[in-house]
Amino acid sequence: MKFKKLFNTAVISALAVSSSAFAAEGSTGFNIDFSALSNNIDFSGVITVLMTIAAGAIGISLAIAGIKHIKSLVRSS
Repeated sequence: MKFKKLFNTAVISALAVSSSAFAAEGSTGFNIDFSALSNNIDFSGVITVLMTIAAGAIGISLAIAGIKHIKSLVRSS
């Protein structure tokens, strides 16, 4: 039990140190600007495709859930 407590303390302190180091790194003014690369890209087509795939997956899962529900109603009657 002592080892687990020691391990948890070490992990929490390591996370605290690393998160403060990342916060300090962001405040030094070393920021990468990707706007020159991303300004010429049109993401609307990609977003449309992703939304279509998501809607299809939701539709399929709703259809499967409906079929299971109807099967349970038919079996119980």
